[in-house]
Amino acid sequence: EVVTIVPGASFVPSSDSFSNNLLEAPCFTRPNKWQDLEVPEVLMSGHHLKIEEWKEKMSLLVTFKKRPDLLSDFLLKKETVLVQGKKFSLADLEKFYNQLSEKEKIVCGIQNMIFHPHDNR
Repeated sequence: EVVTIVPGASFVPSSDSFSNNLLEAPCFTRPNKWQDLEVPEVLMSGHHLKIEEWKEKMSLLVTFKKRPDLLSDFLLKKETVLVQGKKFSLADLEKFYNQLSEKEKIVCGIQNMIFHPHDNR
């Protein structure tokens, strides 16, 4: 097996993996920009608390988009869900989603989301 290392290579979100019974937030490598899409600005900010909050909310959004069955009680009851000791409601997620740019939604694979139970696929 031969591996070629290309300087500045690969801007690809990670594949789906689980953490705390949720899909993980997308992870990015360099370059910071690829095919007119950029790594979300918050991830380049160096502000660790904001980055952690972004990852927590993005983890919920990715799970909501790709595996809503993992959040079935949360979606049906419209209650809060705990992620690492923090509470998030469906309204919180919708607000966070609406604040993202269209390019951020595309690069994270969460475009065209609908915030109603059973209508998200």
